[in-house]
Amino acid sequence: MRAVRPRKLFAYLAVFALALALPPIVLAAIATTYFAKSERTRLETVVDKTNADVTRAIEARIGGVVALLQALSTSPHLTLGDFAAFDAQVRPTAAAQNVVICLVSLDHLEMVDTSEPFGPPRAASNDPNGAHFGPNGATPYVSGLETSPSGGAMRLRVVVPIIRDGETLYHLSAQISPRDLSQTLRESLEPGLFHAIVLDRNGVIVGRSADEDQFVGRPLTKLAEAAGAGKQGAWKGLNPSGVPVFAYWRRSPRSGWLVATSVSQAALRAPLYESLLLLGGLAAAMAAVAGALAFWVGRKVARSHEALGELAAQLGSGRPLAPPTTPLVEANMVGRAIAQASQRLHDQARLILTARDGLERQIAERTSELALKTTLLESTLENMDQGLVALNGKGEVTVCNDHARQLLRASQAEAEGRQPGAELRRLRDAHIAREGAAVGPSMVFEHHPEGGAFLEIRSTPVIDGGEIFTITDVSAARRQADELRAAKEAAERASVAKSELLATMSHEIRTPLNSMLGSADLLAVQPAIQPAQKRLVLRIIKAGTTLATMMEDILDLAKVESGRVTIRTRRFELSELVHDVEVLTSAAFAKKDFRLQIVMDPDLPRFFEGDDNRLKQVLINYVSNSAKFTFAGSVQLQITGERTESGEWMLRFTVTDTGIGITREQQKNLFRRYFQADASIQPRFGGSGLGLAISKRLVEAMDGEVGIESEVGRGTTLYFTLALREAPEPGVDAGTSLPSPSSPTRSARILVAEDIAVNQEVARELLQCLGHQVTIVGSGEEAIAAVQEHAFDLVLMDIFMTGIDGLSTTRAIRNLEHPARALPIIACTANVLPTQISEFQQAGLDGFVSKPLRLGELYSVVDRFAAVSAEPVDIEPQRLANRHEAETLIRLIGPDRTIAALEPFDDALSQLLSRASSGGAIQPAEVAQMAHSLISTASLFGMTELASACREIEVACVAKTQARQRIRQSKPLIVASQRRLRILRDHVTTLVRPSPPPSQGGVTWSSGAEEAS
Repeated sequence: MRAVRPRKLFAYLAVFALALALPPIVLAAIATTYFAKSERTRLETVVDKTNADVTRAIEARIGGVVALLQALSTSPHLTLGDFAAFDAQVRPTAAAQNVVICLVSLDHLEMVDTSEPFGPPRAASNDPNGAHFGPNGATPYVSGLETSPSGGAMRLRVVVPIIRDGETLYHLSAQISPRDLSQTLRESLEPGLFHAIVLDRNGVIVGRSADEDQFVGRPLTKLAEAAGAGKQGAWKGLNPSGVPVFAYWRRSPRSGWLVATSVSQAALRAPLYESLLLLGGLAAAMAAVAGALAFWVGRKVARSHEALGELAAQLGSGRPLAPPTTPLVEANMVGRAIAQASQRLHDQARLILTARDGLERQIAERTSELALKTTLLESTLENMDQGLVALNGKGEVTVCNDHARQLLRASQAEAEGRQPGAELRRLRDAHIAREGAAVGPSMVFEHHPEGGAFLEIRSTPVIDGGEIFTITDVSAARRQADELRAAKEAAERASVAKSELLATMSHEIRTPLNSMLGSADLLAVQPAIQPAQKRLVLRIIKAGTTLATMMEDILDLAKVESGRVTIRTRRFELSELVHDVEVLTSAAFAKKDFRLQIVMDPDLPRFFEGDDNRLKQVLINYVSNSAKFTFAGSVQLQITGERTESGEWMLRFTVTDTGIGITREQQKNLFRRYFQADASIQPRFGGSGLGLAISKRLVEAMDGEVGIESEVGRGTTLYFTLALREAPEPGVDAGTSLPSPSSPTRSARILVAEDIAVNQEVARELLQCLGHQVTIVGSGEEAIAAVQEHAFDLVLMDIFMTGIDGLSTTRAIRNLEHPARALPIIACTANVLPTQISEFQQAGLDGFVSKPLRLGELYSVVDRFAAVSAEPVDIEPQRLANRHEAETLIRLIGPDRTIAALEPFDDALSQLLSRASSGGAIQPAEVAQMAHSLISTASLFGMTELASACREIEVACVAKTQARQRIRQSKPLIVASQRRLRILRDHVTTLVRPSPPPSQGGVTWSSGAEEAS
């Protein structure tokens, strides 16, 4: 602790006196300063207000003159050219207003001058064309200070143009003398404290409230420069008399003159000087009072100090003391405390003697306990499972248990000895040399002495520079790790076996399923099929589709569980994705009294970056699941989102239904594979219990989260959240845009490599149904020869063929020195596991089609990969595309329902077209309902552009923003869709018309046998 320098009591009393006087002085100074500042602010405010009044007076004076001139400019004498009458009219007014009125023609002739007797026109003393009347040519002009050429007197002019029939004939002006302007300033000011001054636009004084004759015409440059082009402000400087002043100024909006009102800076500082005088007297009085108080207090403190000093001197006698009586209560308290301390010291002296005897007894007891603990520690060291060696800072062994000697095989002499733990330090240094450097406060390394156990040695430094080594036998743990490694390898082999089993099972099931569904598809669209037979065929298709879906779910689950699901990020349009979900799940609502409701946040961006296919798969699973378990009410898909701080959008996809619901206990297992809420679910509703499990894993693969809320009997809400980045709007480039998916495909030359006869026939029938030329080969060798002998646009390659399999055949084609090496080759197989997909890519395959083959999927693949033939076959492309749509509609909803749906659709399009062509007011609610009813029907007929346009019309009508513009923009699309619909109706009518059975194998259409070649 730093020593305190002793000082005299009077020094502290002086500080005390200063402390007493300083706060009142500071408060008085603050109050005085505040008063002076307030008084100064008040004066400045008064100056500002006075300046505003003076400026208004100047404006009023100029405005009065302008009003007078504008009134005189309407005189009929000017219209008639009677200048004598006009002179007689204006002279009384000019005298009353104390101005000189002049009328000057544009050719510089003065027609009227009230300062002179009326006479013939004479040359004007000023240029009439020098006035500027603003952009409209009618704004009055106010001049700066001018000197009269005749008498040399200074004047100010206000000029207005005389305009008749849009043409300026004369300039009518009024001359104001600076003396008159100065009188206006004096009348606007209270006499004594303030002065006012007016500068023209050139900074020249044109009026002053005092001594105007002396200063008018002189420039006040510093004020003009400080004001610049501003409208108002404050200024400090010297007035024309050289006196320091503070001024407020304003710019006259009518004349552009600068009007300033000033007060001398001495007047502003006067309150401060008065305050300082008051403060000085107050400070002196307070200092005198503080000194007197300090002297009185010092006398009292000195007496108390002497009494306490005498008491303290007696404290060392060892006997109890009596407390003193002094003038200060605090000193009396200190005296009583010293007296009490003397009594306690007396009592503690006796207690110290007693405590010494007790302390000696405790030392003896602690010594005995320490000996017992030392014995216990030694016993613990000898019986612990680990070896322990402690070295001091000199490297000497201070502790070494028997287990350490056994593990290290050290002799008794080495362990205790006088040799530092050389072996342990050698092993540690070898580890450091091998690993490069020690890491962390402790170090772990292994040692395996020849013929001994595996040892794990941990070295930990201690504060005194020594080390503690713990030695553990890890031989058992090593054996367990080897066993776990062997088990892991066995599990990996089992996983490979499972993948091979799935591949084999997929191939063996899909091969007959391909034949069954392909044949059923062809049979269902035969014109001569009976209704009862068609129902049986549709049952076959439904059962086969269910089996194929189950296979897809199992294979998707295998992809997810193997961790080989690839998330492909690309730009996609959210509304288009939702529309695809709506179309692809429409079959689930076909026999229900309600349809899927879609609610999208209108503030969401149009485009995002992500894996739209995986997102679409999850949404289809969610919607299909809700539709399956909902019999009445509604199923709603809602999409909302908000932008996060990182710039991404956190989207929430929610599917809410009014179905049967599930319990809280069942909700915990809903996303587990093969889960059904109870045993009756599968027989009643079907399904494998894999859809939601796959959805959960796909969402998690995209870094999202899934969830469920449900109540039995009330319905279920399935949702998931996903973070996606907004994508920029795509540019429109007609030269590089891809063809529309609905574009018709011309006939392609396709080679099918398939070794099973029934699959060959199914592929031939399906491809010829689409209008393509098909060549069949039954082995890999034939495929290699065929691509070299004939020109093809596409190859469909079965993977599991006898002899050379599909992968080997593909590799051989890619290695040919022939143009055929560049052909698109598509795998046609049931093997779609992640391992097979990787093999397909490595072999050179461009894609794959899953068995069983379906008409729609083949159409899409050929349309995507096959090159257009140079010489088209004699099938009109648009008729072929419309025929394909007609076939699909008949197969999906039946011929009667297809024809019944086409006519109302045509009528609804006609009504919407009439609204688009109407020039009157529209009813947004009616048009919104009409557009909404067209969305699902347009999607059913494959008119995706029309469906999107109807959705945009519905949104615009509901929001009541740009509804008419959106309807008119869609008019060309509605006309084209109606034309396409009527062509489609003709094809449907032709297809359902009875026709004679075909004369030979293959498919013959009733619209013309020649079209099925």
